[in-house]
Amino acid sequence: MNNRYIRLTNANGDKLYADGLMERGNLVKYRWLGKTIHAYGLVSEGNEWYVGIICNTMRMTYTVDNSLRITMDEDGIKEEYDFVYDFVVYPNCGEFPRETISSESHEIYLAKV
Repeated sequence: MNNRYIRLTNANGDKLYADGLMERGNLVKYRWLGKTIHAYGLVSEGNEWYVGIICNTMRMTYTVDNSLRITMDEDGIKEEYDFVYDFVVYPNCGEFPRETISSESHEIYLAKV
């Protein structure tokens, strides 16, 4: 990707969310993750990039796969959770009016605004 986009990862998701890059109206590029293609038997040759406009962002916490991290420091005990980001987007492809994508199933790049 070029410098106009930043990849959404577990490590930077909270910061990108707080910085407003996941707000309604922002541009997003996405395609299926390799693990999703493999798990569902999708055809990898048709996994091109799509571009869309964010309609809605859902930020959900989950407690599977050891997502709860407990840290202790001088301020006491702190619990941290991983988040999954789901987006409803208006894609540019014209095949359907809206599509739901997820940080768990898609490779997602957010436009820097």
